[in-house]
Amino acid sequence: MATSCTSEPTPIALSGIITGGELVSGSLRGIMRVIEGTLQSTRKSPTRWFLGRASCLSAERVILNFLQRMSGVATHTQRYVRRTAGTGAKVYDTPQDHSGPPAARQIRRPLRRRINHRIGLFDGLLVKDNHVAAVHIKELGAHLSRVVTTCRAEDPSRVVEIEVDTLEQLREVIKVEGINVILLDNMDCPKMEMAVEIRNKAGKKGTVDLEASGGVTLETIRRIAETGVDRIAVGTHALGAGA
Repeated sequence: MATSCTSEPTPIALSGIITGGELVSGSLRGIMRVIEGTLQSTRKSPTRWFLGRASCLSAERVILNFLQRMSGVATHTQRYVRRTAGTGAKVYDTPQDHSGPPAARQIRRPLRRRINHRIGLFDGLLVKDNHVAAVHIKELGAHLSRVVTTCRAEDPSRVVEIEVDTLEQLREVIKVEGINVILLDNMDCPKMEMAVEIRNKAGKKGTVDLEASGGVTLETIRRIAETGVDRIAVGTHALGAGA
């Protein structure tokens, strides 16, 4: 993606899912025209970005790197989203991917079935397996009930998610009221199918979502989606997307 610094605006062609334009347009003194969320082809109708000399010299490389990174993530994410078509599963980013409201909105907007796990550290509670490693399985439900009660007292709207490694843990966690999501960590597809059955038999379908996490690739995501889980956490769309 090359450009030259001239006194006249210089067009730059981008291809893929174009996003991030709104975040950088305020920094440009030139004129920027970006079609958000559309699959662009340099052979057909490329997005054109016009930079004047001053803008090019002061901001070109940083802005280009940012746009390439964001658009690369969105383009790669779209491949995951397409693999889940026809299932009830939605693709979520992992908690560490692109935190912050502006960046999160930009990635979410073009992809209707790709959803942000959270915007920041403040808007969700995730109880990981290592947080309760010292809690006996028979005491797990009571322990988590106290955690949920404390969390709800601070913020009734906060999403509460609990990570489980085994179906035995799931059977205890599903009894706890006030949980929004149960994360199935590194479970294979047969176990995830059993987890969906356990959740449904407990009468929690529609109130408690099951989220698959671990081992999610373009090759495995379709089979994972077909297990009946509601959410699939994917980190490689961000970590592996090239600029």
